Amino acid sequence: MAGFMYFAADRQKATVDLEDAEKWGLSYAFNSTPESRQVMNGPSGTHGVVFTDHLRQGGRTAGYYPDQQTWREMPEVDGRPALWFGYWNDAKPGPDDLMRPSPLAHDFSIKLADGNLWKVPRIRCYDNDSQRWECAMPSRMDFDKHGNLFAASPLEQHLGLWEMTHGVATLICLGEQTVPPITDRDVQRAAVAILQANYCVDIPELVLLGALSTGAMFAQVVMCACRGDSLLQWISDSKKNDLISDTSG
Repeated sequence: MAGFMYFAADRQKATVDLEDAEKWGLSYAFNSTPESRQVMNGPSGTHGVVFTDHLRQGGRTAGYYPDQQTWREMPEVDGRPALWFGYWNDAKPGPDDLMRPSPLAHDFSIKLADGNLWKVPRIRCYDNDSQRWECAMPSRMDFDKHGNLFAASPLEQHLGLWEMTHGVATLICLGEQTVPPITDRDVQRAAVAILQANYCVDIPELVLLGALSTGAMFAQVVMCACRGDSLLQWISDSKKNDLISDTSG
């Protein structure tokens, strides 16, 4: 196992808990209370606290060992301490290490710039008959006037991703622009959010892993997540070069 470590610079409190992680925008990185350790001289050059998901550390103890680790400062965010993140050089995390305990079902794995295959979850599909998007994530059930059950709305934990991908999927998959118009940044953030549904990562972690690149990669992630039903019909024998169909879910 392998995973990321995080460092909160100049923190006086000896520990970091899940409430702190959520407040700092790091809730995606932890499934349980972080293991914490105070250090006198962290990657920032000041004292602070190193904290990790110990279940992903392969028995390694939280701490700062600059000769054995790679660190990078996270983007500045108002209201939170200076944060750094990194990994052990001999245990650089990959998609298998960063997979969530209960990932969403998927049809495809896509090869990102790091050379690894990442499972892209099924988010939505387009019904050509009704000409509307249908949710492919776990959803609440409702019944129609005839008593027939149907998927009404995504579960609360998936609602944000469902709403975030609507405009991007409409542009990428249907060629229709929405109001307000979708930008390249919207496509990038939607693709990262799609990957985050199955992995404990965000933009900084994916960048440090070398997984993100220019070109069509972000649009491909969106397409796999939102029009996988159509892609299964379009893929040719060359699919295994970069895009792997995995209908086992």
